[in-house]
Amino acid sequence: MNFRDLMDLPYSNDTCCIDFTALKSALPSTPESVLEQLYADHGRNSDFQDQYENLNISAIDWQLEEMPAIEIANSSFYQEFSSWYQSVMGRPAQFTTKSWDCIDVRKSVRAHWKEHTTWEVSPVLFAQSVFSIDARYHLVEGHTRVALLKGLIQNNIVSKNSIHTVWVGRAKNHK
Repeated sequence: MNFRDLMDLPYSNDTCCIDFTALKSALPSTPESVLEQLYADHGRNSDFQDQYENLNISAIDWQLEEMPAIEIANSSFYQEFSSWYQSVMGRPAQFTTKSWDCIDVRKSVRAHWKEHTTWEVSPVLFAQSVFSIDARYHLVEGHTRVALLKGLIQNNIVSKNSIHTVWVGRAKNHK
């Protein structure tokens, strides 16, 4: 199944999200978090279709991995999201006056970062074996989370060596 084939699955007219049951049936070995974050929420999105339409998503193995913050922060990302990414990355510059309140408007997000110094939901990355890029990893979903992490590193709030979990998709049979 290619990413473009997601367009053929049933979806909600209200949200444009792809039906979760249909996704689970089409991609049974894909973790639910990836199904939800990437395929359900963004499978019909034109930016995502433009980037990944020819990608064989049936040939991806997914693993929840622990990774150093700097490696995550160095992931490539879709350049059309650059202005948003830069904006979010700048939020921690206000940390000395606003503490964790500067990172997000959602109380639960701020509380989780304050207590755990990481995200609530792990972002989604592709390894080079899936998506040809210059970087070792490509950020697929979680631009706000990763940009925030990068800003927290740059402002010496979170160590570049701190460990965070991410979903990593690799080509099947590729180590």
